[in-house]
Amino acid sequence: MRQKAPDFESNNSNEPEEIEQAGAICIRRSKTARPEVLLVGSRRNGRWGLPKDHIEDDEDSKSAAERGAFEEAHHRLG
Repeated sequence: MRQKAPDFESNNSNEPEEIEQAGAICIRRSKTARPEVLLVGSRRNGRWGLPKDHIEDDEDSKSAAERGAFEEAHHRLG
């Protein structure tokens, strides 16, 4: 999933700067339990969402989504 997210902090105007982001739907399956979906909490507004990260200049959206999902899962599972 590719989206543009508003970024109000990077400029001094009231107009948001668009930042390209990519996200992933991460599902963990096991033979003994129901599938689980990875959700992350927003530090900014407290809502739940899918893991995502900004797209670096030298990568495609798939790579950015994989990196963001891995970083979130690694952070949560320690």
